[in-house]
Amino acid sequence: MNRYKDIVTKASIENDNNIALYFYQEYYQVRQGSSAKIIFGQNQFFRELILYIDKLIEGTIYKAKEPDLSNMPWDEKDEYLRDLQRKKDEYLEGYSMYYHDMVSIGLSISIPDWEKCNDAVKLLKAINSEYVVLNDPIAIITPNKEIQVKALVLRKSKLEFLKTEAIRASRVNDINELDEDSIDLPQQDTDDSSVRAKVSKAFRFTLSKDFRKDKQILSQQDYDKLVSWVTEYYEEDFTLPKITEPIKQVNTSKGNVFQVFKDLFLELCPEKYKSKPDSFYNLIKACFYQYRNDEISNISKSKRPTNYEEVVGELPRK
Repeated sequence: MNRYKDIVTKASIENDNNIALYFYQEYYQVRQGSSAKIIFGQNQFFRELILYIDKLIEGTIYKAKEPDLSNMPWDEKDEYLRDLQRKKDEYLEGYSMYYHDMVSIGLSISIPDWEKCNDAVKLLKAINSEYVVLNDPIAIITPNKEIQVKALVLRKSKLEFLKTEAIRASRVNDINELDEDSIDLPQQDTDDSSVRAKVSKAFRFTLSKDFRKDKQILSQQDYDKLVSWVTEYYEEDFTLPKITEPIKQVNTSKGNVFQVFKDLFLELCPEKYKSKPDSFYNLIKACFYQYRNDEISNISKSKRPTNYEEVVGELPRK
């Protein structure tokens, strides 16, 4: 895999949008041996490159690793989780007081933009010790020192772009088909205030475990689908997206899911919160197979569950 790690490392620090061209050039360089016999077919090269990128995507993190409570007695789990939450609240409150104290005496404090930070050591410390939660998950690799000395931070959005480019390169028969002038690539959304960023953050909790069931709430694939559907709904002015394969497995209570949707609506459309369109409720029903028969009135009247904060964590709210 070192060959592919080097290729991804170089690609990730390239400013050129035509990464597909670079990938094809790398394939061309390794495709023949000294005997001029093909030792790396195009399908094999790109299949293994895409597989490597997929593994990096699957290994991305956005917050501190969840503690393993599988062997802890049920009667101790609740107390343990409450203690973790208390420590987190105390830390964040202390940091907030320190920040305001410094500002009150005229001292400015520089707050790192963790979504843009490329220092792997600082990022890991912030995630594991300072309760930082990222919108764009990261993978960290140790590159060949001839390419880059420091550990390399690879964000999921960048990795997904590299995968798209690898797929594009794998489908051509000649390098001229990847001429830069013919490229029509979508712009990468890096605005933290965008609809997609807020939707991603709201549903990020579904990639962790519900402590009562000790199972991850949604698979990565279902999380990605949910984010796409909900983002499209808001960006298309409350128009329901086309959903042919709803999510079938949800390892948390429906009350948690309903409340997250409501909190997100409040964040994105506060002026319409008290008069939500029926399409809002139909979106929830369409996304999840097991909610398809729920009455709109029941979803509307649902209350915030008792353990909601422990399962969902912090969400953007008004």
